[in-house]
Amino acid sequence: MADRVESFVRDKVVFLATMPGAGHWRRDLTSADVRFFPVYSYLIVYRPEMKPLQVVAILQRRCRPLARQTAPLAVPIDYRRI
Repeated sequence: MADRVESFVRDKVVFLATMPGAGHWRRDLTSADVRFFPVYSYLIVYRPEMKPLQVVAILQRRCRPLARQTAPLAVPIDYRRI
């Protein structure tokens, strides 16, 4: 099951690289210029303006943030190898 979910997440990252506007903004979570895209119980957080696409984080949706983030999220992951 985990392999299938990982494969599906990777497929969605490739999709987002071709359609970076597919996600949505979450100004209630961060002021950073990142979009969020749901996959199963996860959220892919990415920078839509970056070429190649940069995935900032993959979060579990059931986790609730303790406070609004004003700084950019984490160090970006470069998915050039996909």
